[in-house]
Amino acid sequence: MGYNEVESGARWMPETVGDKLEGVLESRETKPGKNGEDYTLFFIIEEGTGEKRSVSGAVLESKLSGVPDGAKLLLTYKGKPKGTYKDYSVGVWEDEKPNL
Repeated sequence: MGYNEVESGARWMPETVGDKLEGVLESRETKPGKNGEDYTLFFIIEEGTGEKRSVSGAVLESKLSGVPDGAKLLLTYKGKPKGTYKDYSVGVWEDEKPNL
């Protein structure tokens, strides 16, 4: 028995519109950026493989800012509108609620 080192997570780099990453938002970490501005790196445990993946970007930072750690997510790459930034749709799993 022994400890295994936890890696920072393989970066998820979608290439094709419609690429998806489904998993659980494990944690987030603030890192210093190249221009002196901090950015957030999100760590997601990928469903099916259990692999830890990291994602970042202004769009994801905005869309994930209010999502709690432990939430089940579905990220879908939507491409680069006007060639400027990567856009994503973010789905957060919600259990069905009974009608009362």
